[in-house]
Amino acid sequence: MTLNDIRNRSGLLLLVIGLGMAGFIFMDLMNSGTSLFQKGQNLLLKVDGTEVMFTNFEKELEQNINIKYASAFGAANISQTQRDTERDLLWDQKIEDILFSEKFNQSGVMVGKTETWDLISGEITGNQAQLFGYFFRDQTESGEWNQYNPEMIQSWIEIGSDNPQWPRYLFFKNNVVKERVDLKYYNAIKKGLYATSHDAKTYYAEQTQSTSGKYIYVPNNNSEFLTEPSEKEIKKYYKNNKLEFPNSPSREMQYFMFNLTASVTDREDIVKEMSKLLLDKKIFNKRTNLEELELGFQNTNNIEGFINQHGDNKYNITVISKEELADLRKQ
Repeated sequence: MTLNDIRNRSGLLLLVIGLGMAGFIFMDLMNSGTSLFQKGQNLLLKVDGTEVMFTNFEKELEQNINIKYASAFGAANISQTQRDTERDLLWDQKIEDILFSEKFNQSGVMVGKTETWDLISGEITGNQAQLFGYFFRDQTESGEWNQYNPEMIQSWIEIGSDNPQWPRYLFFKNNVVKERVDLKYYNAIKKGLYATSHDAKTYYAEQTQSTSGKYIYVPNNNSEFLTEPSEKEIKKYYKNNKLEFPNSPSREMQYFMFNLTASVTDREDIVKEMSKLLLDKKIFNKRTNLEELELGFQNTNNIEGFINQHGDNKYNITVISKEELADLRKQ
């Protein structure tokens, strides 16, 4: 093939190269379009400018399932029905959060620290949330379930992030608090939607009642009667006309006396209670599942800490004479 033949066929070669580049550009546009299309498919929910992506939704769903149903080996084996139920719960929660979050914030409804602690422990009202009733409990050797007391629950919480169950606890706590806030808000709305029969009767009486009376109008153009008197003028008038305002001050007081002397039974009970503090006692530590020996007053090496824990007052050294000690023993 001569150089002249190559020149004659150069147009065909350029056409082939051009078609190849056009195809490459077209395929790139198709791939970009696919990415944009997938992004549109990823949008699961959009309400008033708030978007929920499918991938984020599924990721949060898996996190919830892992926290709720994770076994001791870390795996969460649930049926398809359970998974569908969890997906519906999360879907309803997302819609509720978007639609009512602004109204929740405006309402001022909240659950304080004291109420939250009562939901967790039931210490104040005894109304421990059912979820924590299963979360904080242990099984005895006989197979019975015992509820943790508030002190044990507080000790468990103080372990914090070092506790392997800590993420599950925070998840359950946030859900229980949110459910209580939602319940308070909805109850408040319900109260405003319906009126009781008493409210209806009161409203009807106020709208239909009428009164009658007589009055006398006496016109007066004196400017002194058209202005309100000042505080200084009122005091001056009172000072010049005290006899018109008789004042007989009186005060009644009542006193109640209570005899706080301890009875014989009270004294005996206190002696028994104090005697128990002298001796060592065995306690069972539920966190370590071991039996421990708690030293009494006669064997403890930490007198100050023992008194601060069991005494009504803090540890303090008071020096008294032998005579004062003898008088105290007589009492």
